[in-house]
Amino acid sequence: MKITFIGPEGKWIDQILSSLPDSGRKVLADRLQSADQFLSRSGKITPDALFIAADGAEDTAHQIARIRNEIFHLPIFLWQEKTDGQTARRCLKSGATDFFGPDSLDRLRVVLPVHLECTQKLASEKERELQLLEKAESLERLVDILPAGVFVNQNGRFAFMNPAGARILGFASPAEAIGREVSFMFLPENRAVIEERIRHILQSKSPAPIFETTIRRADGSLVHVESTGTYILFNGEPAVLVTIRDISDRKRAETKLQEEQHLFRMFMANIPDAIYFKDRDGRFLRVNAAQAR
Repeated sequence: MKITFIGPEGKWIDQILSSLPDSGRKVLADRLQSADQFLSRSGKITPDALFIAADGAEDTAHQIARIRNEIFHLPIFLWQEKTDGQTARRCLKSGATDFFGPDSLDRLRVVLPVHLECTQKLASEKERELQLLEKAESLERLVDILPAGVFVNQNGRFAFMNPAGARILGFASPAEAIGREVSFMFLPENRAVIEERIRHILQSKSPAPIFETTIRRADGSLVHVESTGTYILFNGEPAVLVTIRDISDRKRAETKLQEEQHLFRMFMANIPDAIYFKDRDGRFLRVNAAQAR
């Protein structure tokens, strides 16, 4: 166990060390002169506990506040040779965990293990929170650069949207969409189908298959999209995570191809000349009406 002491040399350090509960762990003690000296090395060495000797209420409280701002989970104990309630209150308000003196060494032996255990739990929880935050930030950056639109439909309103989603749906930015009703996109001919898909996702908590439809953009224009959705918890509440892809170019290409195929069929059916297609082996692949006669 590593313990750092900030304050003057003296028997107070020996008193604390001799009062520590016997945990079977070797105690490594380190004495420093000031909070500045401690903070200059805190990134390299973080003790299990810190004791700081009272040296005037304002100065000690200020030192404790500076350390607490840098290291949230560190147990910081105030040492007072003579109990001063005003100093203790100021230091506790500044972030001290507890305070001790020569007349409370028995209490130190009892409560120190409790403080250390609580601190270890807090440190572990903080580390998990940071890991989750890092993962969330990484996922958010990934969603932001996706070419597909992504948004969260919660209680019928946009709760989240990535830049691609805003672009596809005609918003100037994702922030412009947040809070607006999702139903503005629905057309009369597809409203019932889309609303049923949403209900099914929320009730079954399972993803919906890919679905092609036409929706209305924020400016009133129409866009053909390919969409799918799945159930998620967003800020602890049920929601539908939706991905959309603008397929307008593909639909236009398909329409143009269908028109050309129709023209070709009309041409083949009505031209008086015989037209046919054969493969390399001389087998007929296609003939028009004139050739068939």
